[in-house]
Amino acid sequence: MNFIDDHTALLLIDVQEKLVPAIHEKESMLLNSLKCIKAANLIGLKLFYTEQYPRGLGITVAELRGDLDDAPVFEKTDFSCCASLGLMKLLKKHKIKKVLLCGIEAHVCVYQTAKDLIEKGFEVLIPADAVSSRNALDKEWALKNLQAHGVFVSTFECLFMEYMKGSKHPMFKEMSAILKL
Repeated sequence: MNFIDDHTALLLIDVQEKLVPAIHEKESMLLNSLKCIKAANLIGLKLFYTEQYPRGLGITVAELRGDLDDAPVFEKTDFSCCASLGLMKLLKKHKIKKVLLCGIEAHVCVYQTAKDLIEKGFEVLIPADAVSSRNALDKEWALKNLQAHGVFVSTFECLFMEYMKGSKHPMFKEMSAILKL
């Protein structure tokens, strides 16, 4: 089984200007989210991102915006991204079966989105190093609970190296450069 394949999309959740400063280990979460975005762009995954009430919480942080290119952004006020009918229509249109989730907060928007996606029949993958919460305990228990619901939790490097299979993959050098960021 491949974790990531042609029917996988990356969904970046609510990595916004006024939320990020309070996030536990924010530098690591931002770096690994950036690696996920760059890797998704490299291998041609569909990219989507959300912003929770951007008028109050700001837009997606500049560190990530530059690599999101023309990815559709969905404004929301519900915690679960699945409440966005536009996002759900695009997932269906592109025949997405697996969704790789990055972002914040692990125990609120990531958690509720993952549970809703599972209920809707999607496979959900979460690189634990590309999600976070304001405190470590919330993140830890969110990921444990999501695993119990069938979410595959791993790390950025494990997920994308499994996709590469080996050093003979035509994009291995480019992926190696992303790993070294």
